[in-house]
Amino acid sequence: MVARAFTFEVGLQFAVVRAKLLRANPSNPAGMAAVAASEERIDHYIDSLGLRDLLAIAVYNGAEAHVVSGNLKAIETLLVAVKRDGLRCTKLNVDQGMILRPGLFKNSNFILGFHSSAIAPSLPELKSWLDEHEGSFKSLEKPFFSTLRGKEIPKHDRLSSQYWVWFLIDHHRLV
Repeated sequence: MVARAFTFEVGLQFAVVRAKLLRANPSNPAGMAAVAASEERIDHYIDSLGLRDLLAIAVYNGAEAHVVSGNLKAIETLLVAVKRDGLRCTKLNVDQGMILRPGLFKNSNFILGFHSSAIAPSLPELKSWLDEHEGSFKSLEKPFFSTLRGKEIPKHDRLSSQYWVWFLIDHHRLV
């Protein structure tokens, strides 16, 4: 977890709760795809295909290596366009809770957060769970740069449940 903001146990519980909430809402099937293209090029595809409300770049693995996440049909539409232009892309083997297979990406063996607008219906319950467990959040063991706040968060600060909800909303481009 980020800068050890949670205990290991609470971090795992958070991942499990998130996955359960997402699986409980199958009305918006989601998926992920690895695309060998720049962020700008992927954004161009997403916009030109009219998929901005359905897809987002979820993971940056390098200048020409990104993971796109969101609505499953939109992922498939994107893959057709990307393949037609000769770019490498792969639909990833993930489930609705978005637990990646270990070793799928170089240097990774982790649970990946769900990075799409499909999380929106789950936010109220997730916020409630975070509020209930906020007392067990830890002070940061090391500083880290928050892309949400656009600045470094110092060592010993505690991230609130609202921070995590804002992070999910901002990261998934829901606002």
